[in-house]
Amino acid sequence: MSTIYSSIIFKNITVPSTLVLEESVLNELKNIVRKEYPLEICGVLAGKIVGEKAFVKEYRILENILESSSRFWFDEREWMRIICEFKDKGLDYIGLFHSHPNGSALPSLADRHRMMECPGEIWLIIAYAPEKGFDICAWVISDYISSFSKVIIVTV
Repeated sequence: MSTIYSSIIFKNITVPSTLVLEESVLNELKNIVRKEYPLEICGVLAGKIVGEKAFVKEYRILENILESSSRFWFDEREWMRIICEFKDKGLDYIGLFHSHPNGSALPSLADRHRMMECPGEIWLIIAYAPEKGFDICAWVISDYISSFSKVIIVTV
């Protein structure tokens, strides 16, 4: 278990080791990934963090400004605006999700670099290829000196 103290997003919270997703939310995300294939999609996850569990209640799609099938990025102002909207609704920022068309659900090198910018963010990666189906994993970097670790995904 790790605690984060220095982020504009997280303030003295335990880094979750479990991501709890409603089956309906996961199915919606899979449908979006399938529909947008072969482009990478990305978005924000929000909900409640209770102890070592992050319960996803809502998500919001971010525009992939790279319009790429192998990379994604978004407007940071839009990302922060969405996080603030979730905060105003009483929801915690959990992290990001994005797809890996024709890839694996492991974080790419670019993903790992970005994860280090905001330790504690959970990254849900949804790998998809029509001939292979889905592979879904979640990852987190707990602090600025740790390697990334897998987050348990529980669907309810």
